[in-house]
Amino acid sequence: MIPFLADQNFDMSIARGIWRLFPEIEILHVSEIGLSIADDAEILDWAATHGYCLLTHDARTMPAHAFDRLSRDLPLNGVFIIPVSLPIRQVIEEFSIILHCSSKEDWIGQVTRLPL
Repeated sequence: MIPFLADQNFDMSIARGIWRLFPEIEILHVSEIGLSIADDAEILDWAATHGYCLLTHDARTMPAHAFDRLSRDLPLNGVFIIPVSLPIRQVIEEFSIILHCSSKEDWIGQVTRLPL
């Protein structure tokens, strides 16, 4: 199962909906690991070091930091950018597809904007 790290701005009601369908999934919030005030680069570095894909609503700055990592040949386990305008039910359905049809390895080096 793909482990996820939720960015500071991530709506955790989405995580709760995903947990209802997949109680075994790991979704950590940055506050749980002491990164509440960390910048994007630090969060991406932690996620890469510990094998997590990142969940974020930050379509403005996070993709640039992710692509910067890739341009420097640094690891990136995957970033999922979820627009805040996307209904929670649709986000949960998208993650149901992601979790049923892919593995952690499929998202390495990928910056993916939902909906798929």
